[in-house]
Order: sequence, then structure tokens, then C-alpha cells
Amino acid sequence: MLFFNKKLLAKAGVTDPSAGYTSENFVSDLGKLKAAGIIPLCLGAKDRFTTTALFENVLLGVVGADGWNRITADRFDWRGSQVKQALTEFGKIIDYADPEAAGLSWDEATKKLAAGGCAFETMNDSAYGELVKAGAKEGTDFDAVAYPGTDGNYVAVVDTFVRARKAKNGQNASDFLAVIAAPDVQVAFSKVKGSIPVRTDADISTLSPYQQSAAQAFRTKTVLWSIVHGSAMSPQFQQGFYDAVEAYVRSRDARAFSNTLTEAMGRQPPAK
Repeated sequence: MLFFNKKLLAKAGVTDPSAGYTSENFVSDLGKLKAAGIIPLCLGAKDRFTTTALFENVLLGVVGADGWNRITADRFDWRGSQVKQALTEFGKIIDYADPEAAGLSWDEATKKLAAGGCAFETMNDSAYGELVKAGAKEGTDFDAVAYPGTDGNYVAVVDTFVRARKAKNGQNASDFLAVIAAPDVQVAFSKVKGSIPVRTDADISTLSPYQQSAAQAFRTKTVLWSIVHGSAMSPQFQQGFYDAVEAYVRSRDARAFSNTLTEAMGRQPPAK
């Protein structure tokens, strides 16, 4: 999602994003915010995943669900024009990041958004829980929209609990899983976390408007798995993805991105 501080956008004369918000709109609005003396983009870069997740969102906005399926099937051209387009967009956006980003964790960056210290942040549902915890009010102080270009898709990050087949206390483990899988427990947890129940038969009527919207999207839109959070690809690929994004941030060289990723996947890059 793309969360935003409504008051800061209004101060800079930026219209609140809505469905159909494009990457071009986003970059333009970031520029308007900077010109108004406002830090445009919150980023908790102390946590490695945040910068890589920003690129993941940009990439999805470029390649769409079909491209994402090619990625997960290992049929994607990591040296192609779509990657270069995504990296170019990513480079423009990251230039507007908070100068203090390297010293902030993701939740600290989210609290900064709530306090009016920066205007935009791309994060998963966890940001919603932190914003509410910080005293910000949905619809008044902040709001959210699907990341530019990703309307119709839902990138899933799922926390998983595992019971070993030969667990010493197998029945206790099964009983615990039955409790946390119960619809009412998932709803109660979501109220605190800001997330949504993974069960589609849970009654979400008591959740916030944002969470009800997120739950509806999960039930009706195309569900894709996150690379950043290790759901879509192998750990080797996931690590390579992180390293490749970091290489690009340092060099702004698309070839460095592709070489780093292909090397991590066990393939040698072509000769220069």
C-alpha cells in the first residue's frame, strides 16, 4: 500500500491519491512536496526489507500479474526493458526519501508519517496498526491507496505456524493452531496488528474501513506472493534480490542489478 499524511499533502497542494494513481503522478507529487519544504517519502531503511519492498512494488506496477507469474516460474528476463523501466522509476522515487532513513526502522518511519514528519510511505498492513497506535486517525490524518500501477493485485505476506509431524507435544501444538486459526481470534489479532484474517469466512464487520477494504481485496483480487518476504521464491533468490537492489541504490547501474541477481542464482553474467 501507499500510505500518506493528508494534512501534508494538502499543505503542498497535492490531491489525495485515489484509484488509478500512476507512477508519473506519484513522482510529480513527490516533487511538489519537496518544493514545499516537506520530506516527501518516509523510509525505515534501517530495516533492509523496506527499500527492497519499495522496488518490489515498483516492479509489480511495471510487469503486472502476468510478469509476476513469469518471475515465480523462473521465466522472467532480468535484463529486459521492464526491469530497466522499473529501476529508472525506483531511482527517481528513492531520491525523494527521508535523509534520516538509514537511521530509522520501519515502525519509526511510520510514526514519523503519523506525526507529520514526512508525507508518503509504502508498507504492508503493519503500517496501519502503527499509525493508529500513534494516535493518527484514518480519513482525517492519514489514508492509503494501492501502490501506483498495482490496482487489482494483492501481494500477500503470511505469517505461518508449523506443527512438526513428530512433535513431542503434538496434541498441544494442534490445539494451539486450532485456537489461532479460529475466525474470532484472527479478527481480534487483526484489530491490534492492523492486518486482516487469512480466513475468508471471518466476520470482518467490526474491523476498520481500511481493514475491511484490504480484506475485500484479498478475497476478490489476484493474490501474488511477496519476493521480499520469502513467499514467492527460494531463499537464494530472495537474498539475491535484496543484494541486487542494494547494488542498484549504490551504483544506479541496471547492469549491476542484473549481474548481482544472476550471480546469486548461480548463473554467471555475460562478459562485459
